[in-house]
Amino acid sequence: MIAKMKKITLFMSEHDVEADLTVLGNLGVMHIKPYQTAEDESINRIYAHIQHMEEAISILERYDNYPLPRHNHNAELKFSDKPKGEIALMEQVLHTEEVRNQKIELANKLQNIKQWYNDWGSVSISEIKKLKEQGIYLKLYLIIDDALLKLASRNDIVVVGKLDNKNQVVLITENSNEKLDFDEIEIPTYRFSTLEDIIKQTNLEIEEAEKQLQTLHAQSSLLKFALEEWVSRHAVRNVQYGGIDIDNQFRYWKGYIPEQSINDFISKADKHNWGYLIQDPTEEELDEVPTLISSPKWVKRIRPVMNFMGLVPGYNEMDVSKVFLIFFTFFTGILVGDAGYGFIFLILTLFIHSRKNTTALNFFITCN
Repeated sequence: MIAKMKKITLFMSEHDVEADLTVLGNLGVMHIKPYQTAEDESINRIYAHIQHMEEAISILERYDNYPLPRHNHNAELKFSDKPKGEIALMEQVLHTEEVRNQKIELANKLQNIKQWYNDWGSVSISEIKKLKEQGIYLKLYLIIDDALLKLASRNDIVVVGKLDNKNQVVLITENSNEKLDFDEIEIPTYRFSTLEDIIKQTNLEIEEAEKQLQTLHAQSSLLKFALEEWVSRHAVRNVQYGGIDIDNQFRYWKGYIPEQSINDFISKADKHNWGYLIQDPTEEELDEVPTLISSPKWVKRIRPVMNFMGLVPGYNEMDVSKVFLIFFTFFTGILVGDAGYGFIFLILTLFIHSRKNTTALNFFITCN
C-alpha cells in the first residue's frame, strides 16, 4: 500500500546546519523538495574532490589482481594515520599516474625516433646542428616518383634512398624559410648513440611508477571510505543551499515524511532544536509528493517485476501490486499448465505412432 505522507516545513540554525542535515540524512525519513537551485563555491570544490577521488580509485583498480611488490620501497607512504591522509594519498596516486603517462608517451616517441633512424640511417644530429650554425639547412621529405620528376631540374635536391613507394629526399638550402610543397619530415633531437640508453631508462621509470601504484593500491580502501564521505557532504551541501536563508541566521526547507515516521522525526527535531511545521499536503502539492510503497512480504516478490515494467504509482493513485501478483500467478500457472499438457500429448502421440507405424512416425517428425 502507498504510505500516507505529511508535509513538513523545517527550520534549522545556520550555525549548525551542516551537522544537523547530516543527522537528518542519517535518520532517512524526510524527502526534501528544494526551494531553489543549490549554488555555492563549496559545492563546486567538493564535486572537484569527488571527481579526483573517483579518478584515483579508478587508477588503483587496475591493480586489483596484481600482487603487492616484494620490496616495499614506499613503506613511508602510510597515509591512514596522517592528517587529511586521504587527500595526500589521492594526490600521490594522481601524480604517479601523471608521471607514468608522461613516460609512456615519451617511450612511444622514442620508439618512433628509433624507427626514424631505421628508415633514414644513422644520421648525425650534431653534424646537422653544425651545418645549421653555418647557415646551411637540411629538410627531409618523402616524395612519390611522379612528383619527384617535376623537381629533377633542381640542384638543391638529393635523393638518399627509398622508403616503401616514396623517395627519401633532402633539400639543401641556405634559406631557413624555404620549403618544398610536401609534408616535411621532422629531424629528431635525440642522438642515435644515446637513444637505446634513454629508452631503457624510460622503461625503468615506467616500471617504477607501476610498482609505486601497486604499493599504493593496498591503501585504496582509504580512498573509497573518503569518497563516501565526500559524496555525503556534497549531498548535504546541495540540500543546504537549496533551502531559503533568513538573515544568515536560519534556513528552511519544505519536505515530505511518512506518517508512521512522524514520532521519530519529532524526537530527533526536539533533541537538536529544529523548528518544524507539520501539515497535510494541499491538492496543488499532490503531484510533487513522493510515493513510498509499504507492502507485505508476500507482495514484495512482485516488486522487481513492477519496477522493471515501470509500474510505479503516483502518490494519489492506486497500488496495483497485489492485484498484479494474483493475476500474474494464475497467468503463469496457465502457461505452465498448457505447456505441460502439450508435452504429455506429444509424448503419447510419438509413443502410439512408434508402436503402430515407423513410417508414420518419420512423417510426423518431418512435418513438425
